[in-house]
Amino acid sequence: MTEKHNNKQNNILVFIRWPIGGIRTFCKYIYNNFEPNKYNFIFLAPDIDDTQHILHDLNQFNPHFIPVTQKGREFNKLFDLRLSAISLFKKEINLIHSHGISAGLLCAVPARLLKIPHLMTIHETLTTEQFRSIRGRFKKALLTLLLPMVNIIHHVSSDAKENILENIPILKMFPDKHVVIHNGINVEQFTKANAKDFSRELDLPEKCFLIGFMGRFMPEKGFRYLVDAIELLSKEKNLTRNPVVLAYGWGAFIREEQENIRRKQLNSYFRFMPFTADVASALKGLDVLVVPSLREACPLLPMEAMVAGVPVIGTSCIGLREVLAGTPAFVIPPKDSKAIFRAILKELNNPSKEVAKGLIRIVSKKFDVSKQARAIKIEINKMMKPNL
Repeated sequence: MTEKHNNKQNNILVFIRWPIGGIRTFCKYIYNNFEPNKYNFIFLAPDIDDTQHILHDLNQFNPHFIPVTQKGREFNKLFDLRLSAISLFKKEINLIHSHGISAGLLCAVPARLLKIPHLMTIHETLTTEQFRSIRGRFKKALLTLLLPMVNIIHHVSSDAKENILENIPILKMFPDKHVVIHNGINVEQFTKANAKDFSRELDLPEKCFLIGFMGRFMPEKGFRYLVDAIELLSKEKNLTRNPVVLAYGWGAFIREEQENIRRKQLNSYFRFMPFTADVASALKGLDVLVVPSLREACPLLPMEAMVAGVPVIGTSCIGLREVLAGTPAFVIPPKDSKAIFRAILKELNNPSKEVAKGLIRIVSKKFDVSKQARAIKIEINKMMKPNL
């Protein structure tokens, strides 16, 4: 990656501590709507595969990458030192865009001391349980102290904003610091993709009904409730098609989830799939996508599925309910395996995929990322430190 930057361009330092999942996709969708002749991106992030994927996704900008080693406390020190060094000695950073609360905390003080505008995008939600331990109370004290230093806090949904204000009430004293700009997607990528033919690629029973799950195996993603729903479905007689869950997930509690499936003797109903970069084709090959989350900020996956013409069953949890509102998605309560079971059974017996395909144009207009990118660019340009 080049280290030289055009002084007439605006240099944005992108500060990421965990470049995975929604953060990676956000960078791809939003930044690719910026003009390469007006903006340079300098990434400060861990030197891992996910970061390389982001850099590849943004190759039109030829972004500069400053790697750090991800090793506990040393990792935090490196972030602070590298950020300060870059800003002090290069003197060419016009704005810092941090992703996630931990990244925002780490660069709040350096950004304030060096008088560099700081935009923080919050991609996560908080819970009261996080702050009950001694360590949790210390973290809340840090949030209370440092978040007001951020110039602008970008919330990806109104639910996400209310969640942060509820857990860090001091932020209510700074109404001008908050902006809500929803997430969006590259609709063309999902409308033009070809569907995967899973019946050829996988050893599946005849007349399969393919149920998709995509995401990390964390408790808040609600995978266990989908497993319980499949257990109920397995007891149904005279099903017209054989239900199979294709689980595109990784990490966290995947082994525990797999053990739970084995214990319930449901192995034949699940296939754990390897990572795929072609999410659009995978989605199009499904009969339905289930999003059983307990909480979200503003998930991209249901947007992608609907734009791909795939029916969505999702919960009414915070963040997700905001995405599903006014769409053809089937909305159910969170933590309700019976509701998931009934929704899947209804879709299996009365498929709505053709109806979903007929609504692609409407949902594409709703979720097109170009609108969101313009709104974020306006905020960035208002904040931008001018070139000297």
